[in-house]
Amino acid sequence: MGPGNSLANADQLLLQGYALSGRPDNPQLLLYSVQDLQQAVPSFTITDLQTLINGQAPGVQDLPYLPIGESAQIIRVKYKVVSFRNGTGIRYLMQQGQMTYPINNQNIFYTFQGLTSDGKYWVSVRLPISNPVLPENGNTLPNGESMSTFSQNFPAYIAALTSQLNAQTGESFSPPIPALDTLISSITIQP
Repeated sequence: MGPGNSLANADQLLLQGYALSGRPDNPQLLLYSVQDLQQAVPSFTITDLQTLINGQAPGVQDLPYLPIGESAQIIRVKYKVVSFRNGTGIRYLMQQGQMTYPINNQNIFYTFQGLTSDGKYWVSVRLPISNPVLPENGNTLPNGESMSTFSQNFPAYIAALTSQLNAQTGESFSPPIPALDTLISSITIQP
């Protein structure tokens, strides 16, 4: 796969035959030229990602993620540093949104955000994933709560669900997280 040309024109690889087809997002790999990103978005930096790759534990702020969007990272779980053939990055499961709604199997996804060893390319992977502890969709509020009560209890809900999902084995997810990590490890970026 060759390098991307800009933030808007990243090289894109859609994965055909992925286990969870029919979800809101297509499974995809995006490849960005870091130089083009820095020219398109002068404030863009790879420092946060490099710091995490080098072993700093993630804090409470959003983790690095491309493409840049308007949605917030509602939940981030199963964080790990993963290497690919000519680079390294971070993987985590995430659900984004602009309002409070239940974490669910239609909207949570596995993401990998990495850099080639030479720092020239940013690799962004987004793959749908599911787990049996999550509802199929976000249409039903937990415990029959009203939206008002759910919104008030949202920080506690996210904290409890973060602990619950982090306690799940990688094999309990579909597709299994170790299989997705193996897929990431097989990536080779050739300019």
